[in-house]
Amino acid sequence: MKLFSKLKFFKIHLLGLFLISCTHENQNHETQALYAYQDEQTEYYGLKNAAGKIIIPAQYEIVYSGDFNQALFVDAPYSSRENIYCLPTMIVVKKNSKMWWIDRAGKKLFESFFFDNGPDYFKKGLSRILKDNKFGFINKQGKVVVEPLYDFASPFDDAGFACVCNGCWLSYPASTKFSIAHRFAWDAYGDIVGGKWGVISCTGQVVVPLVHSSFEDAQKHLPKA
Repeated sequence: MKLFSKLKFFKIHLLGLFLISCTHENQNHETQALYAYQDEQTEYYGLKNAAGKIIIPAQYEIVYSGDFNQALFVDAPYSSRENIYCLPTMIVVKKNSKMWWIDRAGKKLFESFFFDNGPDYFKKGLSRILKDNKFGFINKQGKVVVEPLYDFASPFDDAGFACVCNGCWLSYPASTKFSIAHRFAWDAYGDIVGGKWGVISCTGQVVVPLVHSSFEDAQKHLPKA
């Protein structure tokens, strides 16, 4: 009987700790969460907390948050999808026609590559970033996995490989040359030509040297599975 009473007390004690933990977690969620808002005069977007206090003044053309009710910097919506723009430590905003991963203080962390009418997707857990017009990759923890070293990088494929090039450019029409990094319409109209092509793995290891004349030629030299 005494043993039963002790076990019952132990279970109630654990339940109490669980409820306290959940309450603390919910309170922490509300304390940490930020929400997008729009300034009616400028029509720019900023971030405020649950109490309505402005944390980051309105200055962005877009906050990629899904909607105004989405709690930011506390969880990752669309976790089953590759096109995640909101992560626990950073989100994507658009300012001066460029897209940036920022932290909760508004500090710019990485410039995101514009792809498919928005920030680049995560493929194999990695998303493309730009620095000085060079392509690299970050993971969902905000760590640079592949340093920005390339004039272009494709998304990673299902096998975990991405084609990269240096010395290549965007050509549209055929007689023109543009930097690939900031040509928003390149994926709809332009051809990436010239330069030397190779292939990298998800860790940034060069698995096919950048000595080939085209994307297709580099892919042909992938190691056999």
